[in-house]
Amino acid sequence: MKLFIFELKKLFRRRFLLIMLALLLCLNVFNIWQNYSLYFHNRNAEMNIARREMYEHIEGRLTSEKVQWIKDYNEKMTAIVNGGAAYDNDEFFTGYAFGDMNISNEWLDEVTRIYNYNSEIQRLKTETAEYKKFAAAHGSVYFQNVSDKIEKTYGERKIDSVYNYSAFEPYFSYSFSSFLIIIIMLLAFSPLFAGEYETGMQLCFMSSVNGRKATGFAKIGAMTVFTFIVCVLFSLADFITFCLCAGLDGFSAPIFAIAGFAYTPLTCSIASFIVLLFFVKLLGFLTLGLIYSFFSSVFHKSYSVFVFGLLATFGLMLVSAYSKGILDTINTVNPINLIIGYKMFSSFDVNIMNIFDLPFWKWSITIVFCLVFALLIFLTVIILNNKNARRHIK
Repeated sequence: MKLFIFELKKLFRRRFLLIMLALLLCLNVFNIWQNYSLYFHNRNAEMNIARREMYEHIEGRLTSEKVQWIKDYNEKMTAIVNGGAAYDNDEFFTGYAFGDMNISNEWLDEVTRIYNYNSEIQRLKTETAEYKKFAAAHGSVYFQNVSDKIEKTYGERKIDSVYNYSAFEPYFSYSFSSFLIIIIMLLAFSPLFAGEYETGMQLCFMSSVNGRKATGFAKIGAMTVFTFIVCVLFSLADFITFCLCAGLDGFSAPIFAIAGFAYTPLTCSIASFIVLLFFVKLLGFLTLGLIYSFFSSVFHKSYSVFVFGLLATFGLMLVSAYSKGILDTINTVNPINLIIGYKMFSSFDVNIMNIFDLPFWKWSITIVFCLVFALLIFLTVIILNNKNARRHIK
């Protein structure tokens, strides 16, 4: 335990690393505010206020009265804009009919989508039942199993509340903070083992009673804790800044209430999905951290570890973005997919993989592989550390 605490303190006592962490956190917050404040907020303050005031009329539990109100108001504004209805200037949210028509169009589209979701699910179930009969008639076991999985997954879904769901999609897809975390990890873990060789301390550690396996365990443990802390800091920065920019609400609503997740296989709440996504990303980052630790135990120069780690990361990113055919199957076990994990959960069709005529969730395979892969890298690092110790002692 003392050795673990010593290794953890070494990471947090590196002034350059802490300064970079603080600077990148500030850069991350600035990037969100700069790029998304205008996305969510029109430059016209009156439009923002009007959008919020109109939203307050339909926010919460969806009722026929709320649907009728937004429909009637939109029709009234459209009639005024087209010159077919009398009006009073004081009745507009924005101060003029055209602005109210545009905003009411936005909310009408959203309310209509939510209101029709239940019937869309019923239509999907009906089509699935017909597809299942077709697959059975043609002897396709796999597609029969897919049909069963669809019926089981979507069940009796329904959305019964209206919130500003559109604000969540940019939040979930935001990935710049993940790139900054990777930079911090490369800077922190490149000298994890290599730094001891550069300073000549490796021989001292390995010649001590508890300096072989204990050192390896301590360093990997410190890497794990450091990664967790950095992920927590950036996740909190993302969440708080997006809340301020977008006014995120409706956390108790189901995740499929968000348009981009309408056909997700998950049924948890938005709040639960945020927690799930954090741990999925954390696993991806820990896997990368172990890869960097492996490089650090193989290459005894920190700059070499940084370069190879950077190249390996970009290689995994390219495979994740452009894989096709057999590479797409290999890409299923890519840890980068965990870091951009929201894509794995967004819909049914991108999540299914055929294994012996059984449909499996791709994300479950990716998670299991990364756990196994991380364990193998961990054991490899420990073994390499012991071999390096014996070689240097001789």
